[in-house]
Amino acid sequence: MSYINNIRKYLIILRFVLIILFFNNIFQAHNFKELPGLAFFTLCLFVISNDAIRSLIKKSNNIWYYFSLALSLVGAATLKYFINDFKTNTYLFFYVIEILYIQGKYKQFFLVLHGISYLISAFLTTRALNYTTRLTELGTSFLSYSSILCILYLAHAVRNEREGTKKLNDELKSSNIKLQEYSLKVEELTIAKERQRMAQELHDSLGHSLMALTMHLEFAEKIFDTMPEKAKEVILKAKKISKDSTASLRMAVDALKIDRNIEDLSEAIQRMIDSFEILGTTKIAFRIDKLLEALNPDIKLCIYKTVRESLTNAMKHGNATAFNLEVGILDNHVNMIIQDNGIGCEAIIRSNGLHGIEDRVFALGGTVKFTSRENLGFLTMVEIPIY
Repeated sequence: MSYINNIRKYLIILRFVLIILFFNNIFQAHNFKELPGLAFFTLCLFVISNDAIRSLIKKSNNIWYYFSLALSLVGAATLKYFINDFKTNTYLFFYVIEILYIQGKYKQFFLVLHGISYLISAFLTTRALNYTTRLTELGTSFLSYSSILCILYLAHAVRNEREGTKKLNDELKSSNIKLQEYSLKVEELTIAKERQRMAQELHDSLGHSLMALTMHLEFAEKIFDTMPEKAKEVILKAKKISKDSTASLRMAVDALKIDRNIEDLSEAIQRMIDSFEILGTTKIAFRIDKLLEALNPDIKLCIYKTVRESLTNAMKHGNATAFNLEVGILDNHVNMIIQDNGIGCEAIIRSNGLHGIEDRVFALGGTVKFTSRENLGFLTMVEIPIY
């Protein structure tokens, strides 16, 4: 809609320039003390005033807008009749551009009205006395009119096609971002479900084992003096129960900590990047220091989640399509830079995602800096000490 509004604004400016030229013609050809000169001046003033007022009217199904446009067509055609030159013809064709942006049945009506107004004016301005010659000139005018109309229509169609393609690309990009979000949510739900299952298993198996262990030890305590051999047998059985419980606990803890152990950080981030680049609308330049693979699992997990959150936020809120991602080690610190080409902003509002990045980095004793400028993208700089 902003593009259409700009077109209407430029048309008003060009029409105003042409009206000034019309006034100049009238001053040179007519005396304003005489009726023709005054009539021409009044007509020019009416047409430009009507066009200016119409530019302030909202177009959608507004009867006053259509009435004003009809008056302008008749007025401009009348100007062409009295001043038949390049300026009046150009001015009249400006209305075609405006008409092409009308939606629905009124577009066809005004195109027909424009054509009739133009051809009648062209017919009346022919100076030939011979009727056949006048028809020939009218036919020439019709062919010229049709050619110009086709050119304007094709230009409008190309513009609409371009706008439609851009809209589809934006929708595709939005769908891709939503797909990534859904994928991350599914991953989180899967982990949560697995944790719930393991918690239930801990309750069922480990709880039972601990209860059995307590009962065996209490029984052994009671018979220790009177039945030492039996007490020894019970203690050995309790020992076996304890070992089995420890093994079950270790397995459960390992399952619960599955997201805290990223074996290959570079590969994990590359898989994430591949999922973002799968539709070809996003390009991510990625460089990582191989020494990072030996770091604390908590630091590797923080790096992974920071990259994931930054990419998702940039594409969702910043319309970013290109990224520069660098992760390295300098002076016993992990240094991470994430730069995108998004729309940026003058004032950074910390969302849940940015707060999450800060919380994870601060928990490791690190620092985070967010920088952005309008139309200059978003920059995230992270520094985490290596202990």
